[in-house]
Amino acid sequence: MDEITLRVTDEEYEKLSYLAEYYGISLSELIKKYSIAHLEDVYTEVKKEKQQ
Repeated sequence: MDEITLRVTDEEYEKLSYLAEYYGISLSELIKKYSIAHLEDVYTEVKKEKQQ
């Protein structure tokens, strides 16, 4: 598995940590779940545009 480093401000870290704790998942899982979900939608749109 590959590893990605993400730099965030202290404020962003606090918000992300709060959400991860709220949902009962790790910070890594939170970022992965929500970024991948959004980016999959973007990827689908881009692929459709390129096929036209």
